[in-house]
Amino acid sequence: HGGLGKTTLARKVYNSNQVKNHFHCHAWVYVSNECRVKELLLGLLKHLMPNSEQQRRGNKKDKKNVEDVNNLSEDELKKLVRNCLEGKMYLLVVDDLWKSQDWDEVQDAFPDNNNGSRILITSRLKEVALHAGDDVPHYLQFLNEEESWELFCRKVFKG
Repeated sequence: HGGLGKTTLARKVYNSNQVKNHFHCHAWVYVSNECRVKELLLGLLKHLMPNSEQQRRGNKKDKKNVEDVNNLSEDELKKLVRNCLEGKMYLLVVDDLWKSQDWDEVQDAFPDNNNGSRILITSRLKEVALHAGDDVPHYLQFLNEEESWELFCRKVFKG
């Protein structure tokens, strides 16, 4: 279901200092039902290549390197993502994944370093969540009327 707070919860985890201090690197990519694998990989690389933003402002040679990344094939981009993650403990958030086949197309870009790296996937579709990994999915529930009222009061009255 949409609107349960999957993305909000994932964002809270992703942005927590405890998580940021635990992982060597982290990246967030929004997928949606119109997944384009190349755009997804480029989005990850923006987070994983910390000097790419500086390169854009740098000299012409560095600018060319950033442009070269945009011209890479999907397979080359997967290798580059994999190289950025290899040997690191990473957290990736793949937000709003709709299709199992989209996961199948990108998962080989993520090395299993056996070092505590994690990939957090949000999806409104149970079959996608089950397909994407061996871990049991965490299902968010709607709040009942009493829980909704308590949350409302906490937010409105700050206490």
